[in-house]
Amino acid sequence: MNTATARSAPRGQVLIITAATMIVILGIAAIVVDLGMSWMLRRQEQNAADPGAVAAARWLKDPITGDAVNPLTVQPQMNADACFYAKENGFFATDNATCDAARAAGDLRVHSPPISGPHSATPGHVQVIITQRHVAFFGRIFGQNQATVRTDATAANVARNSNSSSLVALQPVCAGGSAGDVDGGAELHIFPTAPNIVGGYVHVNSPCGSSTDD
Repeated sequence: MNTATARSAPRGQVLIITAATMIVILGIAAIVVDLGMSWMLRRQEQNAADPGAVAAARWLKDPITGDAVNPLTVQPQMNADACFYAKENGFFATDNATCDAARAAGDLRVHSPPISGPHSATPGHVQVIITQRHVAFFGRIFGQNQATVRTDATAANVARNSNSSSLVALQPVCAGGSAGDVDGGAELHIFPTAPNIVGGYVHVNSPCGSSTDD
């Protein structure tokens, strides 16, 4: 019996198993690293889209009469508000005040009525969509050079809808506490509606967070 041949066979099997294991490990690394980066980018996009949609929705009603406004007539104002909050969160920094380049590329879209989601084609609503890409590091091994992340937010400005009432707290840096504090007991009423509707939202776009004390 050839002892050298008998000993080399197990070694060859170990090399094959090791190579297969490395491929699996690289695949897991691609998922953890690249999807983690996508998740962080999506969170940043959401931080920009949420206040952008709320700000843009204010143009859907005349501030004096309260009458609904044709969205086409206020599209530039809605674009500017969505662009402002996108820039505040680090997107489209070199673009102009309405993010024309980003909108032309489809990276920033402002639609009223919305084009997707549960409020698709619903009047009195505005949808802000932000799309960005990031380099895929380990994903390149599998032919994925970059990942595209799309995030949207929808806000309303219609009568008898608590979604139309929002308080936005903005603070870019944490300097002594939270971005907003709510103390005591209170109800948020939306006027003018009959009967009054109780409800609304508080949006905090700050790394400081917020605190409440009922």
